[in-house]
Amino acid sequence: MRVVMTDRDVMERVGSLLERAVIAIEPDEEWYKTAFAVTVRGLAAVRLMVKTRPALGAFRQAQIDAALHDWGTSRVRWDYEGIACAAGGCAREAVTQGLCKSHYNRWYKANRRGSSAAFQPRPLSRADVLQEPQSHSITPDCGVSWLAGLLEGEGSFWRAFSRGHAYPVVKLEMCSKDVVERAAALIGVTTVREQKPRDPAWSATHIAQVSGAAAATWMQRLRPLMGERRRSAIDLALDDYYPERLPVAPAHCVVPGCEGPPRGRGLCHKHYMSWSRDRAKGRVPRVKPLRSN
Repeated sequence: MRVVMTDRDVMERVGSLLERAVIAIEPDEEWYKTAFAVTVRGLAAVRLMVKTRPALGAFRQAQIDAALHDWGTSRVRWDYEGIACAAGGCAREAVTQGLCKSHYNRWYKANRRGSSAAFQPRPLSRADVLQEPQSHSITPDCGVSWLAGLLEGEGSFWRAFSRGHAYPVVKLEMCSKDVVERAAALIGVTTVREQKPRDPAWSATHIAQVSGAAAATWMQRLRPLMGERRRSAIDLALDDYYPERLPVAPAHCVVPGCEGPPRGRGLCHKHYMSWSRDRAKGRVPRVKPLRSN
């Protein structure tokens, strides 16, 4: 299983999460960007595929199914990392046949002598790995994190202009219609538009797009989860945006990292007073509200 991107900060975060090294890939041409890769192999890759499969689209699920089709059918030795010893009351990590080193030695010696032990080995099987239960329950925050990861790689954040006014736009364009439809449902887009390919050999793409106040709200919500390049694009998209009305008040202050309840213009009391004083004294405000006109 391999992840490749040109955003080094994002790949370093991926490497940290997966506990793997980040490798730089030299570009084929001098005008190409340097890419960075994180690779997971073996049993760790299988477990990662099993855990992430439910969150992926049909195309990626088919790839995983093909990769795991005959995996482990003739495997003899297994990696028991993260699995506790099968002996009751033992919290040590399993090493061989589901037992820790101490209990395995005791079982082995008892077996050689023809006597029985109070515990038995519990070796892993292919089915055990492929049917491992999820380690946590799915919450609404999981959907937001999934959307952030998707838009990090496939989305775009920009500003459009109409009648002299700038407004933010969040756009997702992919070939996988089911993935785009899932993202559209999350951000509240009711229509997914199909884009015909310019070349008959290419696949059609599907587009979900939101703009204006809804896009601004999502940008503020997603910004803490994004990499440096996407955060810069979000800041630029919101820089000249001054909506005249806020139809729905944000859940908390729009200043990144602040969870205080909003008092006015999307700001908590502290940040609202800071913005108000800066405006009164003719200074450039240190914080940016959702509305300043």
